[in-house]
Amino acid sequence: MSKPTVLLEGDSLLMDSIAALLQSDGGLEVRRIGKTSDRLQPQEINPPAIVLFDLDRIEAGLLLEFLTENPGPALIGLSLTGNKVLLLSRELRTVATREELQAIIVEQLRKEK
Repeated sequence: MSKPTVLLEGDSLLMDSIAALLQSDGGLEVRRIGKTSDRLQPQEINPPAIVLFDLDRIEAGLLLEFLTENPGPALIGLSLTGNKVLLLSRELRTVATREELQAIIVEQLRKEK
């Protein structure tokens, strides 16, 4: 049975610390990719279940592109500024009608209650 893969994007001190924390767990495969200025790429071998990134150092456009092209892994942004964690949806849906759009919006509102 393979270990779940966590992919850390970026080379910040925050990502170094998170990598050390997760590697000490032993139950996870922790991988790192390039600098935040590099383009995020999907991983071909053992795709990650979660991608962690530094909110303070990444371009929003890269995240949106990655999320659109790779709806599988959960994206979690971490920020030392205000100790914030941003969880991004890993679901991509296609809608053909305004009723379908409305249903998605209502569904999300119900989840927030």
